[in-house]
Parts: sequence; structure tokens; C-alpha cells
Amino acid sequence: MLEVDPAVEFVVNIPKAAIWQGSAIQILEEVGMAFGPLGHLMKAVAGRRDSEPLNGFVHPETSYFRTILSQHSNLYRLVRVTDLIYEFQRKNGPPLLVAGLNEYELAGSTIRAAVAQHGNVSIIFATNPNAWPTSDAYEVAESMGIELFHERRKFYQRLHVPS
Repeated sequence: MLEVDPAVEFVVNIPKAAIWQGSAIQILEEVGMAFGPLGHLMKAVAGRRDSEPLNGFVHPETSYFRTILSQHSNLYRLVRVTDLIYEFQRKNGPPLLVAGLNEYELAGSTIRAAVAQHGNVSIIFATNPNAWPTSDAYEVAESMGIELFHERRKFYQRLHVPS
């Protein structure tokens, strides 16, 4: 069991490229600690009064993607695998490993880097509503056996497909 100092509100991972494993995320969430790279800490601190705790901070991008997944009607259980990947356990159909990438211009190199760092996924959802994946991103995803979506409606439809 993790011994927790109640004065600690945020755990920062350095270097930025470090991966948060799902089990570590679960422990931190259970004890009420926020986490992330230094940039997330800076975002958490920005605009807060000194008396406001940081431990409730969830990066907006993470919150958005988790909300999208949690609201799906075919969701049985959502399991965090890493800070990027979720296992979407479905009521109908086998589980899917899904990742949300918020790049302004999602390129194939970003997909390759995410898979190299976090592991394979079944589906990537491009979460930035103001951007589109490049044609290279679609080609790379297809070559890696990953389905790439940028439209929420089509992404939601795919989560219903049993296979």
C-alpha cells in the first residue's frame, strides 16, 4: 500500500516522455493525487488561488477523452492501461484498446511514436475537433492494423461493432 503524505497534491513525472502505467494512475486517483508531466502541473497552477488544492486536476484533454468513452452506451467498464491508452470493455463485443491523440495535425510519425512508446492499440480517435489527420496518418494507421477516426459519430459507431 502506498503511504501518502496529505501535503502532496500533484506528482510530476520527469522526463516528460515517461509513461504512466494504469496501475499507478489508479493508485494516485484512489488517494486523491493529481499527476502528469511538468506542463500539466503548470496548467493546474495557472489561474488558481493559493488556497485551491491541485489534487483534483485532470488535464482537459484527458477529461474530454475519458468523458467521450464513459458516455458510450456499449461501455461495460473502462480500464486505464497507460496515460494514453484505455481498454474499452464492451457490453457487446470483445474489449478494444483505444487511444486519443490531440495533435493539431495528426501525422503518421505521431502514431508510430505513440505505439512505440505505449504499445499497440485497436483504434485511435483524433480528439482535436479543429484538426484532421493527414493522409499519411491514415496510411500509417492502416499499415499497423489500427483504425483511425476523427469524427465522433463514426468512432461511436465503431465501438458498437462486435468484432
